[in-house]
Amino acid sequence: MPEIIPPPLTPDNAVPLICCDAAVILLAGIGFMLLAPGAGRSWSGFYYLTPFLCGAVAALILAHPEILPGLWGLRLGVFFIGLATATGWQAIRLVAGQPVHYILHVVLCLIMLAFSSLAGSTGLLQRVNHALWLILIAGFHFAAARDVRKAGSTATPASFFLFRLLIFYGFVIILCMVLSPWLPQPLGSAPTALWAIVTYNALAVTKVFGVIFLLIALSREQISARHRSLAMQDTLTMIGNRRAMDEWISQHASDRDTFAVLLADIDHFKAVNDTYGHAAGDAVLMALASAGRRLTGSQDVFFRIGGEEFVIILRNRTEQEIIGFAETFRDIFREHSHKADSRIFTVTLSIGICSGSLSRFSDVFAWADKALYAAKRSGRNRVVLYSDDQARTSDEAAVPSGDFALTPEKTISVDRQTSASLNG
Repeated sequence: MPEIIPPPLTPDNAVPLICCDAAVILLAGIGFMLLAPGAGRSWSGFYYLTPFLCGAVAALILAHPEILPGLWGLRLGVFFIGLATATGWQAIRLVAGQPVHYILHVVLCLIMLAFSSLAGSTGLLQRVNHALWLILIAGFHFAAARDVRKAGSTATPASFFLFRLLIFYGFVIILCMVLSPWLPQPLGSAPTALWAIVTYNALAVTKVFGVIFLLIALSREQISARHRSLAMQDTLTMIGNRRAMDEWISQHASDRDTFAVLLADIDHFKAVNDTYGHAAGDAVLMALASAGRRLTGSQDVFFRIGGEEFVIILRNRTEQEIIGFAETFRDIFREHSHKADSRIFTVTLSIGICSGSLSRFSDVFAWADKALYAAKRSGRNRVVLYSDDQARTSDEAAVPSGDFALTPEKTISVDRQTSASLNG
């Protein structure tokens, strides 16, 4: 039986290769649509599938440009390549949790298609048209890379590699534009060569599968990050919880910045719940969290560590600034009116403060807790500062004599001092 030897692959019979790539791209798009986040939502599935559908159509048209009159086969093929890149950018935005903007990018591609209809197969206008298409497509790559970089405050492995993959292909397109007179089609404008066809299709398929893999990985990383964020967040007040505080301390234990722990506790909170109901108690907690968020700066952190107890960590503040912050916090909360049914009531706050090193946070926290206890025992609705130097040598009870400086409750009396010593 004679051996059947297939004809060698040449530019003239490379159509099966291109059609095969089109089918692979389309199947990859269907797979991505099924695996990507939010695939159950019809519009999300449409957004995910559109770039692959446009890429498959482009490959089929470029494989058989003769099915359309004149140069329209090539024009529409390039148009669908641009459309595939633009819609691919929007799919990346969707995965990154950003809004999609299809209309503008479709209009840009239509404008380029209209301009292409004015350009012939040769001449200056054709070269300008070719360069503009490449600039537009490269721009879509760079814009997608920018959105990947903006997707999260912390770079993940998937976003790291996806960003670099998009930048790489953007520069490949720019390089092809610069070297276009010397590169054979479809990489450039010189006569077609087999290696250029194979290289072009290999780049296209590699990009498709690379982007799909990294987008799926990115979506999984985002889901994991959201779960982690929820585990670190108090569900009522939407600020960090005790676990978040412990992690923050472990991450900053080696910092050399000076810091102060403010331990705040709502006075008679159980009575609030018993008198006005738990819904009113929740409203009080949220009001306190809102006041703390407004006051804290970019270097400060705020946590609810349980029940009616909150922690604020201030960094790089003087003692006067720390006490001033605590007094302002206490005043804002005390002056806030709460409503339960038709009853109006106010609630006060006690705050204990201690400054120290993050490497000794457990000790500093314990000293701030002693200061809070002193504020409670001395009448509540006040700020107590634990003396840093004396605290390190104190093994006394919760309120050792001379270890606390008290900022008493502010009243209309002008004779009250703004700070005093708490004894006994």
